[in-house]
Amino acid sequence: MHTHRSAPLWPSRLYRPLTLATMTLVLTGCPCNIRDADEDGIDQCQDCDDDNAELGLELTLYADGDADGYGAEEGKKTCEDLDGWVDNNSDCNDRAAEFHPDAVETCNNFDDNCDGEIDEGCGADTSGS
Repeated sequence: MHTHRSAPLWPSRLYRPLTLATMTLVLTGCPCNIRDADEDGIDQCQDCDDDNAELGLELTLYADGDADGYGAEEGKKTCEDLDGWVDNNSDCNDRAAEFHPDAVETCNNFDDNCDGEIDEGCGADTSGS
């Protein structure tokens, strides 16, 4: 019995299986043989500056306009801590320091604690009249 063997889809000289090192390079832009030149324990693909041990992982920081420890809006990628910037964007009102996720909810027609609810636990009428 004679079986017909199909030709490979790609010529064998062009087809090479992808190795882990090749996939790592293609997906991350960083070679698999990772080094740590400044010996800070962070490999060159994740280190902000692999020649400076003072700079480590890239940070995402958020502007804290009211200085309450909570940021808002879009983050900024940086390698160093910045004054007036924090590592979270959970503030619901970055113009007033009394409104933030750890604030105590008061009956004032505002969402003091940034949970999406206004004056929870205050009853139906919070107008004060």
